[in-house]
Amino acid sequence: MLDQTRALGLPLDEARVTRLLGGGGGRYVAPNPGAAQHQSLTGAWWLAEGLLPRRQIDRQGRNQGTRWPLLKWSLLGQPRAIAPESKIHISVRQHQQLRASYNPPNLPAEPHFVAQ
Repeated sequence: MLDQTRALGLPLDEARVTRLLGGGGGRYVAPNPGAAQHQSLTGAWWLAEGLLPRRQIDRQGRNQGTRWPLLKWSLLGQPRAIAPESKIHISVRQHQQLRASYNPPNLPAEPHFVAQ
């Protein structure tokens, strides 16, 4: 997106961009498709996963939504569905190539990888 922003001539704070992309040290790290996967569903997020209402399409395309979120325990912790026609960022394929153990269960059978 930064390249698209630059191409449109929109102003960017280049020092901030460099810092946020891990070029200036500190708490930010550079993008790395080979890095270890981050587990974000921890602690209080499990509580939110069970209590917040949601609608989800399962892998077969069936609507799994419910107005009673506590009755849908089978969806807890499940990865969200990705439609077959979805565009998937190229970093997913790069991560798969760099880490043989990385095999997302929700990728379409024939994913459409894109650079942007």
